Amino acid sequence: MSLVELTVLIVVVAIVAAVAMRTLTNSMKQTRKGRTEREIEMLQHAIAGDPSLMSVAGGVRTDFGYVGDVGAFPPDLDALVTNPGGYQTWDGPYIPAGFAEDTDGFKTDEWGQPYTYNGGLDIVSHGSGKTIRRGMGDNEDDFLRNTVYGVVRDVNDSLPGVTWRDSVDLEAIIPDGAGGLDAKVYHPDSVGEFMLDSIPIGKHLIRAIFTPDKDTLVRYMRIMPRHNSDDQLVFNFAANYFSEELGADSMLTLVEGSQLVYGSGMDCNNISFEIRNNTGEDIQVTSLTLTWSTPTAYYQEVWWGPDRVWENGNPRNGSGEVATFSETKTITYGSTALIKVEAFRGTAMGNGSKPDMSGTTFTVLFSDGSTFDVSMGSCN
Repeated sequence: MSLVELTVLIVVVAIVAAVAMRTLTNSMKQTRKGRTEREIEMLQHAIAGDPSLMSVAGGVRTDFGYVGDVGAFPPDLDALVTNPGGYQTWDGPYIPAGFAEDTDGFKTDEWGQPYTYNGGLDIVSHGSGKTIRRGMGDNEDDFLRNTVYGVVRDVNDSLPGVTWRDSVDLEAIIPDGAGGLDAKVYHPDSVGEFMLDSIPIGKHLIRAIFTPDKDTLVRYMRIMPRHNSDDQLVFNFAANYFSEELGADSMLTLVEGSQLVYGSGMDCNNISFEIRNNTGEDIQVTSLTLTWSTPTAYYQEVWWGPDRVWENGNPRNGSGEVATFSETKTITYGSTALIKVEAFRGTAMGNGSKPDMSGTTFTVLFSDGSTFDVSMGSCN
């Protein structure tokens, strides 16, 4: 073999080796990337549960991870294998035994660099020189502050009405985020509807208690991230607690979720809500009375749908004062009507500041005797 041929051979071998090395390097990088992504997914399941784990019998989700047990995100990855503070509700380790035995390996990516995790939704790897990020969701509220809607009735499907609504306790037993349990108590409204707020994901005990007889109904409810409000919780007591003579079924009722505080700019001095007629007959209404405790405020107008049915210049109406409509309004059976109460001011003469009506709870009384509470949310 001549020197030229030998030189050519060496060059060819070098080129082949370089190509092979680059291919091998890229292959190793992709392998490490894939393993890192799978490990991040494992850590995510440890934190918020594996949605693919279902019970054989009922086909319902059984795993909600650290968040489902504690009611909070772990402060760090160590909390997935070691109880972070003597928590009673902690039921780890939450990662497979093989990973848990390696006290540091589960916290580092395939390049040996530690994951970035400071609580919350994101686990990040920087070992490849690029960011590998796999988030569990868009909002922590989806995991920690879900809302559950439900209704309470008695054996005859009668509703509690104004008389019995405060005699029913809805008790949700949920993790408090610090290793203990918290019993949150709510009451239904006059038509038996209730809303449990700030419920973390997981399997939680919810009780309905008719306090005069200490009659208790128990349900376990699985709360998913972004819990579907259509999945309503229904409690039916086995006795006739809510007498039909109370007229709970013959009242106009609030359309849940319809209440709204609004205004222009920073002003939150108008409210609206929808009512529904479930009585079985048409109802005529001639007046409205609103009662509230705070803030001190006076309103100028009442609207029924597109029609202004009451207006008073000065003085305006305050809490507990009757607004008699300029015309009788009829709401037919099965229909709804939008009620707007506008132009709240801080004084009866209308020269005060515009009060923020956010968070105010109103007791609404119509001329037909229908009454219910409306709790306003934040200003929109």
